[in-house]
Amino acid sequence: MINLHKQKSIKDICKSKVDVNHCSTTRNRNGVFENYYCFTAVILEVSSCVFAKAPNAGSVFSSGNYLKTEELESGGWQMVFRATSRNGDSVYDAWTKGTKTNADKPVSMKRSHGLHYRNSIVSSWSNIGIEFVKFAFYDEDREVAHVIFNGKNSDINNWFDKTRVLSSSWPDLTSKHTYNYFSIAGHYTPKRHDRRFFINRSYAGCPKDLGHMVVVNSATPAVCQWDSHATYPQFLYSKINSVDFLDRRMFGTADYMAIFIKRKV
Repeated sequence: MINLHKQKSIKDICKSKVDVNHCSTTRNRNGVFENYYCFTAVILEVSSCVFAKAPNAGSVFSSGNYLKTEELESGGWQMVFRATSRNGDSVYDAWTKGTKTNADKPVSMKRSHGLHYRNSIVSSWSNIGIEFVKFAFYDEDREVAHVIFNGKNSDINNWFDKTRVLSSSWPDLTSKHTYNYFSIAGHYTPKRHDRRFFINRSYAGCPKDLGHMVVVNSATPAVCQWDSHATYPQFLYSKINSVDFLDRRMFGTADYMAIFIKRKV
């Protein structure tokens, strides 16, 4: 990745009031990505441009065979939702309505086919002082994709919006790019499409549908090959360092989807 700090100083970036996408992503000596951003007054609700460190994304690789929840919650993150792939239950209904969920937080990312986990505080989302939201996909032993959002003054649906993107595991997933779908509701047509938590750049016929990540929520008459799976839900994500064609079958399939929040201290 190009280090834009070498091309333009942080002070110059802040003085010109350009947005977060002009700052860079660097990797520290432990191999963990750290993202630095120039936040404008709109994001931090202050009167001047400031330089700030975005919240660390948390543990990326497990210290053992399975990622432990306590590892994922380091740095002040709190897991409030975890969906399980291939368990037959709607992720969308579990998140928005609490349907077929349990309140027992999983202790690790060890594979199971149990109910989706949903913390009861999700129902009080707008009243608990959320600062940041992390949306991520996991295999048992590692995080495979994530996006961090500005969670201030959000509700359980509108935090998942391109205007709130602060950082991502893909350098080309930013608030400045154009998307045909970027929402939790995604692209839903009864008996045709059930694509939720959908971040997609464009449609151009199935072989050229271009996206970053999606929850294929349930079985539908598959319009595209990437909709068709033996079991549901499925968590698909681009395995390359950018947006990719979904129908190339280069997309990864994660075991879990999780949502974390970080609140005011």
